[in-house]
Amino acid sequence: MKFKSIIFLMALLALTFPALAATHYDQDVNILDPDGKTVYYGTFEFADSASGAIYYTQVFYVGAINYEYAMMRAICSEAGVEDVNGFVQYSFDGTNWIDGTTDSGWDAVGTTAKVDTVGIRDGILFKSAIFMRLKWVAGQNIGSTNLSFWIVFQKPSGVITKNFGSIFDDQ
Repeated sequence: MKFKSIIFLMALLALTFPALAATHYDQDVNILDPDGKTVYYGTFEFADSASGAIYYTQVFYVGAINYEYAMMRAICSEAGVEDVNGFVQYSFDGTNWIDGTTDSGWDAVGTTAKVDTVGIRDGILFKSAIFMRLKWVAGQNIGSTNLSFWIVFQKPSGVITKNFGSIFDDQ
């Protein structure tokens, strides 16, 4: 009888704990590379609705285009289920990551587009890093939604070469 009580109590506890948030790597990033600009963009499903779920984008090269600050736009597709928090991470080798300064402009991204600069708060780190990736974290009020982002970098003066950007998987 005691054994059944323990099993019942363990099952009850397992049902009362929320699902653990998972970490998802290498969400797709695409490149547009017109003259004068490099644009990294992507859309992915934020399907893990557990608070604290983390989605990382693929790694993208910024070493030759981080001389001027970039502009980023982010938006979620589903009204009422959005609370995604965005962060920028920097790397000198594409493997070891440094968190950028948290910008309140990327807190609680929802169905109203958020547009803000990237790199101003991280000055030297932004301008000296070779690689970037974005980290998106589920807030408390989230369900399944698609998250779309665009980051626009100006190419250095006189550079019109296409195929300036590059993307690779981190994991």
